[in-house]
Amino acid sequence: MAHLALLTLGALYSAYAGGVAPDGAAGGLGVAAASAGGILYVPFPVWSRQSGRPGAGGRQALSLGDGDGRGRPSLPRQGPVRMKLLFIIPPPMHYLEASANERLDKNREHRPTLGVLAVASYIEKHRPQHAIRIIDAPSEDYTLDDVVRLFKEYDPDVVGFTAMTFTLLDVLEAVRAVKAAKPDVRTVLGGWHPTYYPKETLMQPGVDVVVGGEGEQTFAEFCDALEANCERPELEKVAGLAYKTASGEFAVNPPRPKIEDLDSLPIPNYNLVDLNRYQHVLGSGGVTLALQSSRGCPFACTFCDIRRSRFRQRSSESVVDELEHWTRQGIRSFFFVDDNFVVNRRWTIETCKMIVERKLDIEFKISGRIDRANLEMYEWLARAGCSRINFGVESFEQVNLDYLIKGTKVEQIGAAFAMARQAGLKAFAYMIVGFPRQNEWEMYRELVHLARVRADFASFAVLSAYPRTPLYERLLQDGVFPRDFWREFAERPTADFTMPLVSRRYNREKLRRIQVRMTQFFYFNPLFLGRAVLSIRSAAQLKNYARVALNLARRVRR
Repeated sequence: MAHLALLTLGALYSAYAGGVAPDGAAGGLGVAAASAGGILYVPFPVWSRQSGRPGAGGRQALSLGDGDGRGRPSLPRQGPVRMKLLFIIPPPMHYLEASANERLDKNREHRPTLGVLAVASYIEKHRPQHAIRIIDAPSEDYTLDDVVRLFKEYDPDVVGFTAMTFTLLDVLEAVRAVKAAKPDVRTVLGGWHPTYYPKETLMQPGVDVVVGGEGEQTFAEFCDALEANCERPELEKVAGLAYKTASGEFAVNPPRPKIEDLDSLPIPNYNLVDLNRYQHVLGSGGVTLALQSSRGCPFACTFCDIRRSRFRQRSSESVVDELEHWTRQGIRSFFFVDDNFVVNRRWTIETCKMIVERKLDIEFKISGRIDRANLEMYEWLARAGCSRINFGVESFEQVNLDYLIKGTKVEQIGAAFAMARQAGLKAFAYMIVGFPRQNEWEMYRELVHLARVRADFASFAVLSAYPRTPLYERLLQDGVFPRDFWREFAERPTADFTMPLVSRRYNREKLRRIQVRMTQFFYFNPLFLGRAVLSIRSAAQLKNYARVALNLARRVRR
């Protein structure tokens, strides 16, 4: 197996050498927009399909029947159905040029969309009179035609979408498609992009309603209004909602306060999707679930759009109860999507102790800030089953950290990696290149620092200024960006949009080459390949590596 593993990894990293980053969002679309600790990315495309294309196994492959997430039918719904709700995650159809090249970005991971699952699960618990379905097209490898066929089969009353700025084109195309199939269906858009640009989103053909901010309660109350009066729902009473009035004007209601008691929210019901579609490439086989223990971030990084937002955290008991719930279903691998799992050291240690006390045999990964490093906490994390911590390093140059108002010191980086290693945790470094005055040598010098702290994994993002971030606002005010590009895109989204760079030294192509070469230099070396081969623990894990290697190799050659 070791020889086969080495050949597989050789193919995988040869693909990287050809221009594909090992980080799912790599390239700069995710890390530069994330808060401290990075957010949701790991060094390979994390979530991968286990079966063939839709239709390969007959019509059953395109069914939206009731199920328990594992292909088995669930118990029939009790009582009449008032409305049929459908949530769609559309297939990737457009590439929005920002700071990564297309081949890098297309290797981004696929995973269950927690926002959609959270809203759907809330409705399922608090509005059980409605029927709910989810179409996760990326994980199922569905085309838009497949999605429309399933839409017609289910014939919903309301369709919900979540939209980030970089998925907006895909979402809007899906909206137009379902509206063409059923003009009277109500379309609802939530997510960061509609929250920031509600009126601009409502300007787009086919969009009826926008849910701003945290969507559970707002979407539920929208359904209440629709159920009470389908023809003329009283939407003006629903906080957090934006919509078109009868006269065609745009109305934006007052925002809804954030949900303070996260323990009151139901556990996301993964049985609404096919769990077998989500598997961690770096795991030993089997399902890996994404969990969330907190919302918000108290730190001030200027490249992040959730900086200094109210930080709320579930109780340790609530988190461990959820872990135990899933272990009873045979799932033992988890990834916490929190921007910073270690904000509160006492809470983190308490949670880990509870996992140990309940003897949960699990493996999980987290993200955390460098300046929260603590050996006792790391040791408890390792005892509880944590295998890796993702650090938002960003840069080993203090001038760059200060530019981002990161609030960390360069000397803290080495100490954090040393403590993680001492506790037995793997350490991932999220890096940013392309600072305004950073030269090419200074970018490559980051690789030397990564070797010095013995980072196990790394990703390299090109610094970009994203909507509503302090970095973007600063560049607008200083005249570096002559106009509000993001608002223009929100009003008239087109696939040829190109965002201006923060770097004042290099053009896009130059930064792309540097980004790819840094990824290549980090991963395509004997030490990393050797460690990766030794980490393989099962045939299933080897199969995952081989599948990703072949996929990446194909994309490089295109």
